[in-house]
Amino acid sequence: MRRWLFFLLLVILLAPSLSHAELLFPLQTTPSISSNFGQYRTGHPHGGVDLWTFLKIGVPVLAADDGYVFRLRCSPTGYGRVVYQRLADGRIAVYAHLAGFAPKIEKAVQRIQAQNGRYSFNQILGGNEVIRVKRGEVIAYAGDTGTDVPHLHFEIRDRDGFPINPLTAGFPYTDNRPPVLAALHAEPLTWDAHVNNSKKDVIVSFQRQSDGAYTCSPLTIGGRVGLSVNAYDLVNGSPRQLAPYHIKLLIDGRERFVHRFARFNYAETYVSSLSYIYRLKVQRKGRFIRLFRLHEKTVFHPFAGTGDLSTLTPGEHQVVIVVTDEKGLKSRAGFALRVESSETVDTTTAVPADITADTLTGAKVEWRGDHVVVRFNNSEPSIPAIAAETISRQQRQAIKQVWVRKNGRQLVLAVPLPLSEDGVLRLFFTWTAQTKKLLLPYSIARNGRKISSPDNRARIDVPAGALFTPVAMPVEAINVRAPRWLEPVGSAYRFDAQWQPLRKKLHVSLTPPADAAKNRLGVYLYDKGTWWHMQAGTQAKIPAFATYALARDIARPAIGEFVAGPGRQPTLKVTVSDLGSGLAEQGIDVRLDGRSQIFEYVPYKRHLLVRVNNPLSRGDHTLQVTLRDRAGNATTKMFRFSR
Repeated sequence: MRRWLFFLLLVILLAPSLSHAELLFPLQTTPSISSNFGQYRTGHPHGGVDLWTFLKIGVPVLAADDGYVFRLRCSPTGYGRVVYQRLADGRIAVYAHLAGFAPKIEKAVQRIQAQNGRYSFNQILGGNEVIRVKRGEVIAYAGDTGTDVPHLHFEIRDRDGFPINPLTAGFPYTDNRPPVLAALHAEPLTWDAHVNNSKKDVIVSFQRQSDGAYTCSPLTIGGRVGLSVNAYDLVNGSPRQLAPYHIKLLIDGRERFVHRFARFNYAETYVSSLSYIYRLKVQRKGRFIRLFRLHEKTVFHPFAGTGDLSTLTPGEHQVVIVVTDEKGLKSRAGFALRVESSETVDTTTAVPADITADTLTGAKVEWRGDHVVVRFNNSEPSIPAIAAETISRQQRQAIKQVWVRKNGRQLVLAVPLPLSEDGVLRLFFTWTAQTKKLLLPYSIARNGRKISSPDNRARIDVPAGALFTPVAMPVEAINVRAPRWLEPVGSAYRFDAQWQPLRKKLHVSLTPPADAAKNRLGVYLYDKGTWWHMQAGTQAKIPAFATYALARDIARPAIGEFVAGPGRQPTLKVTVSDLGSGLAEQGIDVRLDGRSQIFEYVPYKRHLLVRVNNPLSRGDHTLQVTLRDRAGNATTKMFRFSR
């Protein structure tokens, strides 16, 4: 009897938590997940799930559980319109990219905007201001604010505010399909490592053997090589490839590395660049997740293993990669891995000081952080004698070993670099009758250091703690072509270590020529013909080592079509654009009949919206729009309309 009473009491006590164990799907539409937790976003992991609205704007958004709204936010970029709800169990639900709010929330939004005199705000609601909501209550309407395609971004954060994977936190969805393994990537990580007797990365496709079972071609490696996997999950109701939840690397049955998208901290957004190989994503080769520790252990690595293959004994090993989704469905791939010793060539002979040689032409050089890989065509049947040294302000140092391999007509070598100070790598190749040289100047980036271009007109400051490890790179001035709306000022400067992950942003300073005008200048990142405005002036915070240039924005913003909606409380819409430095909300002024108005700037759609809250009088009215871009170029236009 006592046992039965104890059980009954336990059920009563647990009833509230049991009733909230499953969240409500927060959209009034057919469930479809278009993106999930952990997927790569520029500079951070995806912190929730994206729910597809089938390109519809205005789909009702439902409270996923009982609770109260404690924070509201509106912005032209990022999450757009956002609702933050404290759930009954103490966790936080985030609903983003909203087209609008339910009436009782919209009332609070309008009050805050009226107080601030602008559209954008980010406000925590006080004790009496919080808005109680019930499970299933319509709290907003899905849209595309802050983004380009209509959808609802939905997050679950723990009580401390850290995003956690919604698909393991009570989010309702159906999934009866195991993950898919698409391809394996292997890359030499050090100067003496190789894959299939090559210094190049290798990507091999997995072949599906049966449901959840894959295999691929054997690999041969030497030295420290990193494995990465392109795997994805599929859930019911969605055609999209989602991020895998849990990946495990086993070698000879022993667990070597584990990667799991469970939770993270927005203060450590760099963890995404340590998980994903961003370079391969940009090159459209796939979304590969590392199965080895790059620089440091992160929140996505619950297991202490490093995935370091250089500790394996020479010979053949069996590798198994197991991918598990949030429902526990598994797929696995197995393949043979042959481990060989690294091959090097002794270069103990010092380079003579008076050596004369022709310059080697046609060489392709890849800078890889702590070593450099050089490739060039070699018509000679044999490998030349190779001598290498570095010359810096402090010392002249012979390099004792290089990795070298002849592959058909091509000679490939890898050379380690000292990471103590800037220098010049000197390489000499001697065949029977000739000697050729290759001189490669480089700079060393390390925490707390300033890196300058050869002419001292470009400088990158590396703050303390920004780099995981020192990086060797060339720094050079180059000429690039600018679009008609920009006027380059001086040279562009390439800091060639684009793919190095960073903990913090860097700072670049560019000095214009002495005779250059200083007005309307801005710092731009140049990438494959595209100019990205970083900041007005000659200095900027930057997200990566890349190519930077000063340019003058010579085009004014454009104000286009005006449309006045129906009624005496219309929505006024004005098309706006800027090709150069771009527009920001603080550079826009909108006046209706001479009075300043709160407006919404929608960058992706290139327009302004003014929602008239008080009825307009009958007769003629004017709307004046003034745009000032980030460089200071201004345009004003007046529109007249009648009611």
